[in-house]
Amino acid sequence: MYEILEVLDEKRVTSTQALTLTLARCCHCGTERTILLQNALRANRRGSKRCPACVEETFHRMTDTRFWRIWKGMKDRATNPDSPDYQRYGAAGRGVDESWLIFENFYRDMHQGYADHLTIERVDNTKGYSKANCRWATNMEQQSNKENNRVIHYQGRSMHLAEFCRVAGVSRGAISPRLNQGMTAEEALKDYAASTYKKGRKPRSRQSTT
Repeated sequence: MYEILEVLDEKRVTSTQALTLTLARCCHCGTERTILLQNALRANRRGSKRCPACVEETFHRMTDTRFWRIWKGMKDRATNPDSPDYQRYGAAGRGVDESWLIFENFYRDMHQGYADHLTIERVDNTKGYSKANCRWATNMEQQSNKENNRVIHYQGRSMHLAEFCRVAGVSRGAISPRLNQGMTAEEALKDYAASTYKKGRKPRSRQSTT
């Protein structure tokens, strides 16, 4: 939107007509510039919020980039009741910092350290999204931070179940039942190694008795 400050005597002459110029101020950023009167009036009729000067300075130009989609997904989970994840986030009191409802603020706080292979993670899963509680993490790191993830103590380290299976070279299906019985990681591996059940064998097909 423009505030028309002064209609000028100066004209912009084309091959077919002389167009009126005006000194106008952008109501969004305050920039004063000389433009065609017809362009200022057209922008006001359309309800345009930004002039070319403030678009260049303040508009993020990142719509539909991966960074923008991460922000939008986060905001929807925290604020949109129609989001399939809203019950686990916004409805559960795990919202988003008010300043992050504006993309530019989220970008300002989180663009450092971002990479295309990383996802946004809340450090404390009982809290919402904010600069103090968010970081960029790999999928593996994020899996290890899930509330329902099982922590295994193995060889002096604490790791989530998926990483333990990868390190030990066993499947989740083989090791989980033993852990569920109360075995330690070492005991579960020892019991699995001593099992007489042939690993990877196919079940016998049942023969008809009729």
